[in-house]
Amino acid sequence: FEGDSTKSILRQLPNLSFEQLVACVALSKPGPAHSGSTTKYIARARGDNRIQTLNWHPILDNVTHATNGQIIYQEQVLRIVKEIGNLSWTDTNKIRIAMSKSQGESIVEAYWPFFLKGALDNGIIQKNAVVIWDNIKTMGRWGFNKSHAVSYALLAWYSMYMKRHYQLEFYLARLLKESDELKKKRLLMEINSRGIKILPPVLGKSKENWHIEDGKLRTGLLEIKGIGEKIAKGLIDFHYRTREDFADPNKKCRGITKRIFSVLENTNAFENGMEDFFNLREYEI
Repeated sequence: FEGDSTKSILRQLPNLSFEQLVACVALSKPGPAHSGSTTKYIARARGDNRIQTLNWHPILDNVTHATNGQIIYQEQVLRIVKEIGNLSWTDTNKIRIAMSKSQGESIVEAYWPFFLKGALDNGIIQKNAVVIWDNIKTMGRWGFNKSHAVSYALLAWYSMYMKRHYQLEFYLARLLKESDELKKKRLLMEINSRGIKILPPVLGKSKENWHIEDGKLRTGLLEIKGIGEKIAKGLIDFHYRTREDFADPNKKCRGITKRIFSVLENTNAFENGMEDFFNLREYEI
């Protein structure tokens, strides 16, 4: 996970389980955050049994027993408004749309009179109906559905395993995928902080893109500014290694010009490469 709010929630949860990881995806959204459900979920997870829950009614207990007595998913809202509020399937679906499209509390609030009538018909006093509704209406700001949360959590779970047990392969995959320069810089800083050696681009050693070399990460030729895919491929296919190769009449590749020679010279790609190619030492503490 990259979101600061999600990371904060994860750090506060002890003995993280997969079910809690799923919950984290939803807890960081505005709906449960503004209703107070996020704070209450965390407190209950940390063993504070003084926190108010919604398990005082059989339907609510059944719907919220896996989420520490809190409403955090769209599916929970839909079951409650249907089974306690007696809303029609049409109105229930409109609330689902409001949650998924962040249409706001005011849209959901319009269904309060209908929910209250249904709750009263089901033997729930108005005071308790208000408590339930206060935990529902904020989901109009944006509430996540559990089915999507499970998918995100499963990917996060796999990623955590790979990051823990296959660090090089994990970071290689990240580097090959990342195209945003700022995010790539942050990623490289993280890699460097974990003691993984980042080798500079060097002719004869680098491929077009990143690869693993002797337990280290070798920078690809494409990371050199001014080197595109065709040029990188040409440098590799025609086996350019030294400065003399640029004067070899048998090595003529279209696009490999004096400008490319200068670019490679400036990055020391003919020798052992620049010692700190990405200027990571500048950010070391």
